[in-house]
Amino acid sequence: MNTKIISKISLILLIFSFIILNSCGKRGPLKLDPQIFPAKIKDLTVIQVGNNLKFQWKFPEFLKDNKTVLDISLIKKIYFYYSERHVASISGKRTNVSDIFIKKGRLLKKTDIQQILSNNGEYYFIFPDISGKFLNKKIFTALYYSYNKLSSSLSEINEIKIMLPVKPVRDLSLINENKVIKLKWARPVTKTKKRKSPEIAGFNIFRKIEIEDEKKGTSFVKLNRDIVLKEYFEDKDTGQSGKHNYYISVVVSDSNISEKSNIVSVNIKDIFPPEIPRNILIFKSSNGLMLSWRKVSDKDLSHYKIYRKSGNETDFKVLNTKIIENKFMDDKVDKGVNYSYYITSVDNNGNESDNSESQSELF
Repeated sequence: MNTKIISKISLILLIFSFIILNSCGKRGPLKLDPQIFPAKIKDLTVIQVGNNLKFQWKFPEFLKDNKTVLDISLIKKIYFYYSERHVASISGKRTNVSDIFIKKGRLLKKTDIQQILSNNGEYYFIFPDISGKFLNKKIFTALYYSYNKLSSSLSEINEIKIMLPVKPVRDLSLINENKVIKLKWARPVTKTKKRKSPEIAGFNIFRKIEIEDEKKGTSFVKLNRDIVLKEYFEDKDTGQSGKHNYYISVVVSDSNISEKSNIVSVNIKDIFPPEIPRNILIFKSSNGLMLSWRKVSDKDLSHYKIYRKSGNETDFKVLNTKIIENKFMDDKVDKGVNYSYYITSVDNNGNESDNSESQSELF
């Protein structure tokens, strides 16, 4: 063999040996960092919406190390599974419930992340016409996702009974009276000759406000905290100008609701002032005069303004223009002087109420 070739091979082997020796030591040979697996989805909810099944969830913020931030762009596929049998770990064995569920369950759908709908960080996917397949059956559902060529663990397993879908409400309408929007509707037909829908627990009211010149679209949000029992609702939080859209959802249970009703809309321009402050009281202290009054109930209330005149003054002057609470300490007073006050309320659009009744006190 050529002497030059042998010399080159010897040099390469020497360099390679040097790298190996330097990468070994007390810490051992050089190791690649292990890949971090994605964390499972913990807050999955599954509800029946009319005739459809809706999966709704949020992806975890971090990977399994609780340090590395999850990158949504690296999520490739979502796998939806169901089983008609309850799945539990085998007694006395360290058997993963997720593995049993995947083995005994069935794949509802495998889909790309691009086909998943999202709203404010919440993701959802809808399976149509589910009641035709599972009517009056109890099913167990879960999902997992693939992330950067790795798979997450299975989410928590949800249990749901598929029922005959309840119909939406009928004839939703609205009336706009000053700062209040009044909604009315008719209960859905739940009983016919051929079928009887589940009993209705109540209604949820949803609203979306479309504002002119705003590029970013808004989403429907639920207005009521507790389930509405009657076919009537008043929206008093109308201080934001724009197109107000509403729909009603019938509630059977936490996991069974109707599809949305017809949508009704009205354009709102807030030109109505808030209510007048009432029940003004004045308390004398060593530091000055303390005023208090009944809190104004308008949801778009911004602040209060206080007007004062003293002694021989004939006109009231603004004392303070931006009081947030329904109380105020006037410490710029002189002994032996009589002071008179009235208060107004101002909303977010700058509409100011009429004057309250004036009250006086000698300091």
